[in-house]
Amino acid sequence: MGKIIDFLMARDGLSYEEAEREAKSGLAYIECAIMDGDYTVAEEALDDVFGMEPESLSAW
Repeated sequence: MGKIIDFLMARDGLSYEEAEREAKSGLAYIECAIMDGDYTVAEEALDDVFGMEPESLSAW
């Protein structure tokens, strides 16, 4: 999760604590969508929360 926190800090100018909170919240939301089998919501949340396309996860 460190790379996501670093990314959010650089992109949004967040403090470490703010970025960590946003990362945890966003990842929990995406995880819930996946557990519910709603991959469309998970993809949309990835874009909405992190501004990332699913293909960009391979870089992490």
